[in-house]
Amino acid sequence: MENFITESLYNNNLLINQPENGYRFSIDPFLLCSEIPVLTDQTILDIGCGSGVIPLILVSKYPEIKAYGIEIQHELASIAKENVIKNSMEQKISILCKDVKELTKQDFASKIDIIISNPPYKRINSGRLNPNPQKAIARHEISLNIEDFFICAARLLSKKGKVFIIFPANRIYDLLKNMDKNNIQPTIIKFIHTKKNHAAKLVIVSGIKNGLQQPSIMPPLYI
Repeated sequence: MENFITESLYNNNLLINQPENGYRFSIDPFLLCSEIPVLTDQTILDIGCGSGVIPLILVSKYPEIKAYGIEIQHELASIAKENVIKNSMEQKISILCKDVKELTKQDFASKIDIIISNPPYKRINSGRLNPNPQKAIARHEISLNIEDFFICAARLLSKKGKVFIIFPANRIYDLLKNMDKNNIQPTIIKFIHTKKNHAAKLVIVSGIKNGLQQPSIMPPLYI
């Protein structure tokens, strides 16, 4: 039987179970959520939602929104559903255990205004593949690579819908190349450093479907 760790967040306003030995979220979802602008009545979609942390954070901050979380791994999707119930957000958050590559707009009750993701970030042939399957799929591009991600994002987003993604900074070219191929125009690029005078570790990029404006390079964030 899987053991769980319960994380208490935002002064106990959120309680999130995570697998003790499987994939657990890091600081990345919190960094990404901090860059999302104020939301009103939009519908968001988190691709690769894991235990549901991003929808839970955003709905707790903006109760008027609706959210979907897509997770291909049955164990993590079950945990995410339990976390939604634990936090009494069943009317606001829906968790789907599906392959995002098989989804269409008809799978959602309303149009998708914003897609958010902290997706697998390691190429399948790079680095050691974690022996824990849950961690391996979450970290390596086994079931979803960055090219597939933007193909799906372009297909599922509403007209002028937006994407927010956090990814390794050294893969910025992969992000921008695939955004361009799918007519998603970068709007904001923000590099994240763990130390001053060191190369950036992460980058947050936002984009708009069929957008035309030039991107803004924001001041870097040091953590």
